[in-house]
Amino acid sequence: MKILVFRIAIVLFYILPYTMVGQSNLLKEFPTEFPGNTMSSPGGLTFQDDDDDDDDDDDESEGLIPVFVAIQTGLYFANSASANYYNGTAESIVNDVKVIDVIFNDPNNRRAIRDVLGLSDSQLDGSYLEFNYNMSYDIGYLIGFQSFFGISKKMWILLDINFVQLNTSSVITLNVPDANLPNTNAIKMPVYGQEQRFIIDLGAHWILGKNDLKGYLETGGNFLSAKVKSNKFDVEDEHGNVQLTYNLMPTSNNLAANTITSFTFGAFIGGGIFYGASDSFGLEAGFQIGYNEVIFPGYNGYFPNYLVSIRFIYMGKSNKM
Repeated sequence: MKILVFRIAIVLFYILPYTMVGQSNLLKEFPTEFPGNTMSSPGGLTFQDDDDDDDDDDDESEGLIPVFVAIQTGLYFANSASANYYNGTAESIVNDVKVIDVIFNDPNNRRAIRDVLGLSDSQLDGSYLEFNYNMSYDIGYLIGFQSFFGISKKMWILLDINFVQLNTSSVITLNVPDANLPNTNAIKMPVYGQEQRFIIDLGAHWILGKNDLKGYLETGGNFLSAKVKSNKFDVEDEHGNVQLTYNLMPTSNNLAANTITSFTFGAFIGGGIFYGASDSFGLEAGFQIGYNEVIFPGYNGYFPNYLVSIRFIYMGKSNKM
């Protein structure tokens, strides 16, 4: 028995120094003290009390993706290329001719227009229409809503939903030969169009800089819905009073479809400045260029559209950029 105890003592004499060195290295790798209520272990390490619920909540919140929301208002500058759709030259779905020709070739319409304008049959037969091919949209007022999903403090995923209404107007000229005049008698008929656009952007949004006043850059893909709400022209009497109004939409002869709507996908890029007004609120002022196709009869194609806007961003509590 004494011999066994003696052998165990010798083994411990050689092993303990290495065990102490291992423990020393372990203590170097781990902190020996934690904030909050602590308790000590026999080896000298201190551990956080499990009853500290506040710190547990903080640890859980660190794993969540911050979501910011914003409202946007601004000005929308639609490319004028598709505005020519409203000048009356779009082709009718039914007769495959200009929509305004369908109207003028109808005997009832022709008589009504002749009487309001005070023309004879021969004058109306000898007349011809002239169209404005330089139509453009009025500046549209845009309103929108944004959600930002924070991947980091400098990079967000952007979901942008915007609505804008556009108006355009011009004149259709009816040129009537007059033997008493050196030139034709040009009769102006006002033409109007109204269009609604619904735009969804999905992409990346970067915050650039370290001061309260920073820059931002964004890019991604988008979806554009363009819907014709109204397209018409007026016939006025000699005193300028509107006597007749005709619908110029190419589906005017197709009762099964009374709207023209375009759905297309494209891309966008934008930038501007970001100002952190407080830990919870931020402002962005900038521009965006969207590149989309608008599919209207006779005026298809991809064209850039522009907007300038201000965003009011709510970032929640203590999310200062």
